[in-house]
Amino acid sequence: MKKSKRIFLCSAAASVIMISALFFIIMIAGSLRFQQPSSRIFMESYEMLGSFDVYLNGKLIAQNVTGHFTGEETGRFSDEYVLKTELGNISGNYNDPTLCFRSYSSAVEVYQDGKRIFSLADRNPVGESASFSGGRYNFASLDENYSGSVIEIIYSTRYTQNGPFEIYPVYIGNKTSLIVNEAASNFPSLCSGLSILLAAFIISLLCLTIDNRKSRKSLWSTANLLLTTGIWIVLQNRSKQFIMPNVTAAIDLSMLAMAVLPLVICNYIRKNYNCTAFSMRGFEIFSYAFLAIYTAVYTGYAFFNIPTDSSLPFITIMLGAYFISLIAYFAGKYVKTRFEGGLFLISGLCLYLLSIMLENSVLDSGSSVNEQLFLYVPMYTALLLFLFKTLRDGIRISTGRKDRKKALRMAYTDALTGVLNRKALANRIEHMQQSAIQRFCIFIFDIDGMKECNDTFGHLTGDKVLIAFAKSLKDASKELNKYIFRYGGDEFLLMVQEEEGFSPSELISEVRKYFREYLPVKKYDFSVGWSRSAGNAKTDMISILREADNRMYYDKIQNRKETESTSTPPHL
Repeated sequence: MKKSKRIFLCSAAASVIMISALFFIIMIAGSLRFQQPSSRIFMESYEMLGSFDVYLNGKLIAQNVTGHFTGEETGRFSDEYVLKTELGNISGNYNDPTLCFRSYSSAVEVYQDGKRIFSLADRNPVGESASFSGGRYNFASLDENYSGSVIEIIYSTRYTQNGPFEIYPVYIGNKTSLIVNEAASNFPSLCSGLSILLAAFIISLLCLTIDNRKSRKSLWSTANLLLTTGIWIVLQNRSKQFIMPNVTAAIDLSMLAMAVLPLVICNYIRKNYNCTAFSMRGFEIFSYAFLAIYTAVYTGYAFFNIPTDSSLPFITIMLGAYFISLIAYFAGKYVKTRFEGGLFLISGLCLYLLSIMLENSVLDSGSSVNEQLFLYVPMYTALLLFLFKTLRDGIRISTGRKDRKKALRMAYTDALTGVLNRKALANRIEHMQQSAIQRFCIFIFDIDGMKECNDTFGHLTGDKVLIAFAKSLKDASKELNKYIFRYGGDEFLLMVQEEEGFSPSELISEVRKYFREYLPVKKYDFSVGWSRSAGNAKTDMISILREADNRMYYDKIQNRKETESTSTPPHL
């Protein structure tokens, strides 16, 4: 069982590293691929709609709009933009006609000839749509007779802090082509984010197979770090629409992950770098303060329409200061003590800081998927460093613990017979005297005639007799919960926990049967005495051992008398 756990641990660790490295390569390849070939591949299956008339609250504000459109910054919490066009100049003949459009900070309804064919979300009582934050792509299926139809796309907007409301290009085509194209453009982002969550899941499974407490805590802290960062990155990127259909919930989870990130980082460092609670106290206090401030700001923004223009830069500065403080503290500590794994930690924290600064200063709603991937490359690299360090330490601890167990087993095992030695018996007796033990029996065996055997056949044969008797004890008690000790030179002690139906005399008979079968010299037997505990919480082991020993010597005397009475008298 222990060997299978080790094989599973090594296999899972290798799988995590290979899968993460594979998706990491995909991510880098995606970030460097500045042109998406998928659009050209599927362009014959869809096309961009143009010639839209745009209305704001019933007033015509633009005509013949094609592609991207930027509306007015009205400052109102509830505006209604309407895009209206007639499908009269469509070049393709689509079997499954579908509209593809992006909604940002809005609830959307689509009408074909006055009939509603799509609805994303209704406005809530304060005029805020259920998709109030972030953008997503939507697909609205048209009726088959779409040629010449009048299409109206109504955006019920919420005033955002990012400036004027934006309307993105609308496409028409076969539904399959539109979905595949959109999925293809987000595939690198999706795969790289899922690799982190997959690594967190595998690490969680590893924790169930490890019996070392320190290694298990280290793995749990790493899994939490991977999970938190993975949720943040995946749900921040445009790939979130393929993970969670509810954009609002996706953004909420992403923001929550960012809010608890300092606490997760603190926990990871404490569990992996032997930091005391006192040394990390200041960072923990900062982490809780950051969580409280972030929660207050985001709650005000989400539920009370409080602007965040001045708050978000402050939060970013707080997060940056937190990582800078961690880097400075552990860099100084590493210079003084050269603690193990210090370079992994410092490098990872620096990469985290770089990604956070880039994400908050460069990334905007108009960033392409490739640009988003490029900004998160340092964070993925940091996660791989942390993951590699934890898995390496876990395997090292597991191997070291196995070596210590082997050394301990050798120290408590009799080298000749393979059963436990007198030192192990002393530890077992001490344990039983200090704890409540169920009823048990102690047997003390003494091999008769060992001196004669050594003098007649030699010590090598005597050793074989001892080995044969130890094997007899093991085979006779293999179905029992027991401990077998070598008590002295030719004496053995068997400690058996009593169960229903247990018979000491039957066990002795089984031992004698096996001993006669395994004996290299067919003329020796053994004497035995046994004693039974009273099942008390406090057990007087000395008394039980003394009683069994006295009975064994009595049995030995009786056996000697029987041997002398049946032996042939010498001829005169």
